[in-house]
Amino acid sequence: ATVDRVVELRKEQEDTDKYLLAETSLKEKYTAFEAEARKRRGVNAWDLTKDAEKWWDAALKENAPTFSTQRAGVLYQRAARGMRLQSISSLSQYEEGQRVATRVDAASASIVATTNAVAANPTDESIKKGRDEIIQRVDIIAMTKGLDGYQRADLIAEKVGMLHKQVLAGLVNSDPLRAKNYYESNKKEIEGKDYAGIEDKLAIGVTKR
Repeated sequence: ATVDRVVELRKEQEDTDKYLLAETSLKEKYTAFEAEARKRRGVNAWDLTKDAEKWWDAALKENAPTFSTQRAGVLYQRAARGMRLQSISSLSQYEEGQRVATRVDAASASIVATTNAVAANPTDESIKKGRDEIIQRVDIIAMTKGLDGYQRADLIAEKVGMLHKQVLAGLVNSDPLRAKNYYESNKKEIEGKDYAGIEDKLAIGVTKR
């Protein structure tokens, strides 16, 4: 019995060594994988969760020691599954954050492009279409970032106000009288703090004409 117990203890010790070595190896390999994964930004981070799942599937097959006792095998699998779930959850959150950032950046860039295009050719039709497009892009940002109604309204006021200011900046030189009429028609969508500066430029433009 004593000899059997010695053999049993030795097997348990060997299993413990195998367990610790395998766990350490798995953690080190995953740490290296995660470090590279978190370097992915924007659209490059899309499908990161799927890539992590594939990595874990392969890693657990490659890093699967053979234990002498069933108990050691169960403990190792339990620990490995815990690491897998935790890491995939973390990288999934990271991927979603990058998707949000990409969507917001794309919508913001679209707003700038629309504003510039309208200011370069400010017809009644282009202004109306541009304003509608800007509000649509703001809605994408608001939905993506989870903005409330007040925050959405503030962002619309900011972006639409910028559109009007850029249109006015061009018109005040090319057609001051139209600029004055445009300002009066759209003044309510421009921030009050900008009134004085715009009105000074309009006065100078009209005087020059």
